[in-house]
Amino acid sequence: MDKKLRMIEVVCPACQVSKLVAEDQNGCTTRCATCGKTFVVRMADQQLATEELPDVPDTMSPENHHGKHHSRKGKNWKIWGIAAVFAVIALLLFLVAIREKKTRIRTKRPVPVAKTNDVTAEWNSRGEKLLAGDGTSVDLAGAIKLFRQAADAGNLDAMCNLAHCYLVGDGVEESPETAFDLYQHAAESGNAVAQNALGSMLEIGIGCDRSPEEAAHWYMKSAEQNYADGQFNLGVCYADGFGVEKDWQKAVKYYRLAAQQEHPGALNNLGICYAEGHGVARDDVEAANLFYRAASNKSIEGKFNCGVVYFTGRGVTQNRSQAFRFFREIAEKGHATAQYNLGVCFENAIAVRKNLRRARFWYRQALGNGETRAGKALLEIAE
Repeated sequence: MDKKLRMIEVVCPACQVSKLVAEDQNGCTTRCATCGKTFVVRMADQQLATEELPDVPDTMSPENHHGKHHSRKGKNWKIWGIAAVFAVIALLLFLVAIREKKTRIRTKRPVPVAKTNDVTAEWNSRGEKLLAGDGTSVDLAGAIKLFRQAADAGNLDAMCNLAHCYLVGDGVEESPETAFDLYQHAAESGNAVAQNALGSMLEIGIGCDRSPEEAAHWYMKSAEQNYADGQFNLGVCYADGFGVEKDWQKAVKYYRLAAQQEHPGALNNLGICYAEGHGVARDDVEAANLFYRAASNKSIEGKFNCGVVYFTGRGVTQNRSQAFRFFREIAEKGHATAQYNLGVCFENAIAVRKNLRRARFWYRQALGNGETRAGKALLEIAE
């Protein structure tokens, strides 16, 4: 029969944790399952003696040791204490992470009035199409609703469109005062179109008290943003001395800036400066060229001045038939001086056959539009 071995409790000299070994292990080495130290088991007179051995490399993970521990003191308690601390820290970090995540989610929720520029621009664009009937039937109420919606969200272009509707009474009751307030808000926010419009209202006194100085101020603001209408209007102010000291050279400067953008009024007025030598050396050829560019950009006055230079031959080869065509085109649109000139042509057989009946017709049209010379011409024909 095999001899039954007695189990003896031994204590690790490094961590003081006990373990059971067979009594025939006396003098042999064993490894502590807790700290991994290797030591020699020595037994004498039923008493335990141990001798610690140097550390040896351990390639096993702690989970693979299955020795039973019968003592909870010593280093074992330190390990559990450290583990508990790490567990608390991990819990706190987890709670902070959850709180941060909730905060980030809250800040991502949309704010009702903070609409993106793309959205408000789309509202404004749809409003413009409804106002003009572009691709759909005209819907003034729908246009106003979209303009107001975009303006309330901060779109300055929509604010200008809404102001114009109040100015002329499109889709809303006409209210120059409301238009002025809307233009002023947009202008103070830096919108060049609104700055120019505000200048025009202050120049005439629509929805506000007339103020030449304030008008020139807002034209300047608009011109500084390279807005052609603002540059043109500021040029007119300097040419007329309106709200600023009269200065033809500054007038030419701003006319030229606007003309570089093919502004029809600026092209025409710059042509007049060259034709009359205001702020620049007189140059009939350059004047005629500017008048023609203005006419090509649908300027009524540019077309009239083209008629004048072709009639007189200033800066161009004289061509009274061409002059007659320019005069007739704008006379049919109500230009009083062109109507008078047509009367002169028909009365004196210039570029057309003499026709006193047609001459009287155009003189009457011109007189009705305020051309006083036409009244005298009518009396002379009657005689």
